[in-house]
Amino acid sequence: MVNSSGDEFQELKVADTFAHKGANKEEPTTFKMTAVCPPEMRKELRIAFDSVDDDRSGSISADELYKLFNNFRVDIDEDETEELLQNLDMDGNGEIDFDEFVEIMMSAMEDEDEMIEASFKEFDVDNDGFIQVNELRYVLQYLGENGISERDMKKMIKNADYDGDGKVDLEDFRRLWKEH
Repeated sequence: MVNSSGDEFQELKVADTFAHKGANKEEPTTFKMTAVCPPEMRKELRIAFDSVDDDRSGSISADELYKLFNNFRVDIDEDETEELLQNLDMDGNGEIDFDEFVEIMMSAMEDEDEMIEASFKEFDVDNDGFIQVNELRYVLQYLGENGISERDMKKMIKNADYDGDGKVDLEDFRRLWKEH
């Protein structure tokens, strides 16, 4: 996908970002933070991915992974590389596609707080230290998700608002991230 400035970016799937259970009062609408990756970080990961994907197939093969390790002088043989690839290959197709690469890199990040703060900043559009309904709406629209009602967005905020102040601050966001 290409934005208005011509930059390519990978669209986040809202289904991976939010668990949306609809208007049923008995089923709360909640955030699910397992696959949030800030767009800037995704852009950097795309560059890294593309540098390894030598044949531009859209996925990283065992040979390309082996070559990457050799370039960084990692002592690994081809069999170990194949075994590693099998462990990292989430869909079992024998290669690592970009979404799998992002998942691997996100889970490999050593500083989880940095990742949480970067993700929070993506939602805190006006940089006031809080995520409010209008910012959630903006992010959802940016992601192309226009079918979530105002009422459900308010429920999302309410369910993520652990301190009850009507807004999601960094501590609420951090707690939410760690619980999901």
